Amino acid sequence: MNLIKLIDKFNKSAKGKIVGSILAFSMSLVMVVSVCLAYAWFAQNDRVGSNGIQITTTSEEINATYSAYYIRNLDTKAVEKGSQYTNNGIATLDIKMISYDLTFTSTNQYAPVVLRIEVYDMPSKYVPTGNQTKTVSLVFERNSSVSFTSDDELDAYFSSIGQIGCYTNSTLALNASNQTLYDAIIDQYRADNNIHKFTTYNQSTELYTKVNSLNVSMSYTAANLKTNSNNKSCLVMYVCFDYNATLAQAYAEQETGGIGNANSLEQKYDMINDISFITVDFN
Repeated sequence: MNLIKLIDKFNKSAKGKIVGSILAFSMSLVMVVSVCLAYAWFAQNDRVGSNGIQITTTSEEINATYSAYYIRNLDTKAVEKGSQYTNNGIATLDIKMISYDLTFTSTNQYAPVVLRIEVYDMPSKYVPTGNQTKTVSLVFERNSSVSFTSDDELDAYFSSIGQIGCYTNSTLALNASNQTLYDAIIDQYRADNNIHKFTTYNQSTELYTKVNSLNVSMSYTAANLKTNSNNKSCLVMYVCFDYNATLAQAYAEQETGGIGNANSLEQKYDMINDISFITVDFN
């Protein structure tokens, strides 16, 4: 069977129609992390046990703001900044990521999105002084109702083909330029040997395993506290969202019936966000 007939057969199949709808979903990835990764509030509750202090919308004692840094124009490679906005009364943050390119793979190095989290008005017990070191965790939860869990297939959602890196950086100022901030965090991300994924592949069984949440623990010191233009102190953390090259390639080849390289007519793939909660947990 020649290539054109093979592609036509795939496009008319049930899987082909699903893939077509996914590919038509957007021109670029739009990861909308709302409610919790939004104008989110922390509720202090001494009875939450190991869950610590979680992001909620019930208390204004401690609050956080979010900014996203990403490259959208591959011609200029300029780093853009996305800020929170109010959508139906809920402050929301859109994170935009370029499509994963199977042909011009060098462009995928510009896909990562950096999220900056500024945590304000922390109780004194969470504020390090002198040479103290304290610990905070970022917990990422996926929406399992939209992204299926399969041991032999991947889907187009972040939890299937994405990965996360979490960092602090004592040298970055709050007023650092978009480019400076992005480059500094991407350097940390590229050097990180402990990237976090929801999905792993077992080569011996040739099966995928997906977890529902990721818990990333980080240490911070007084050097990670910054002061904004209003003279308010905050703890600053950074999250890097990116494609996992191995999983993204496997998904693309899976969805094109094994012809997802030079012979494929569709060379770019987008993924859909399914991260529903990000919890900041002070230990």
